[in-house]
Amino acid sequence: MRDKRDKQRLYRAEGIKLLYSNALPGILITFIVATSLVFTFLGHENRTGKLIWWATICLLLAVRLVDTLLWYRANSFERKQNHFYWRFSTGCLLTALLWSSWCLFFSGGFSSEEFTSSMVILSAMAGGATSILSGNALIGTLYPIIVLVPFSLELLCASEKYKNNLGALGLCFTAIMVFSAGRAARYVKSAILLKYKNSQLLERMEETIRTRTQEIYEISHTDSLTGLHNRVAFLRAANALTLRYKQNEISGFSLFFIDLDGFKAI
Repeated sequence: MRDKRDKQRLYRAEGIKLLYSNALPGILITFIVATSLVFTFLGHENRTGKLIWWATICLLLAVRLVDTLLWYRANSFERKQNHFYWRFSTGCLLTALLWSSWCLFFSGGFSSEEFTSSMVILSAMAGGATSILSGNALIGTLYPIIVLVPFSLELLCASEKYKNNLGALGLCFTAIMVFSAGRAARYVKSAILLKYKNSQLLERMEETIRTRTQEIYEISHTDSLTGLHNRVAFLRAANALTLRYKQNEISGFSLFFIDLDGFKAI
């Protein structure tokens, strides 16, 4: 039971480390893509709404950036705390909701070029999340679902045939991404647990070596019958006292010799 809890804590700690290690590239890519998408198709229709959306996602990315920098500045113990996990999860899933809202709010005024670009970008963001978020299976699974499923369902309900087809493709792509995210998370978990087993094995080996070394020392310095120090231990202690005396660490020492008649016969 304790070993299982240790594995869970290790998986959570290593998962947080992996998520935050990949956070900076993800934040930068999200900012670049969002900015390019908004200002490339910034026409008169929905202009204010798109600018508000862009400002909102930039604010969220700034908060996530500060949180990531705080994680990098924290010590090894603080990095393993659960509040970092919840903060990253919240920021990541809010980003996914904003991507989903882009198409839900503005797709009615999309041109064919903007519609195609938005679909490609959302699919790319969902696909990239499978590797970047592989440190946690739940986040890696929820991200593509939040990004793609709402818009895909909206397309399925549209009157145009090509939108229905794109909606079906979006749902199929989501299923593939969820499957890929699960496999990536399982692979990462296996790697983390293998690392844990290796560290446990190394600790046991070190403990075994220390135990064996102590046993060898006791065998070589202790009389097997009485358990008292033998000639080797005596000579070592005597030499150590002599050396300390020569180095003026002690003012002197005394040696008592007790002889027992017939000791060997006994």
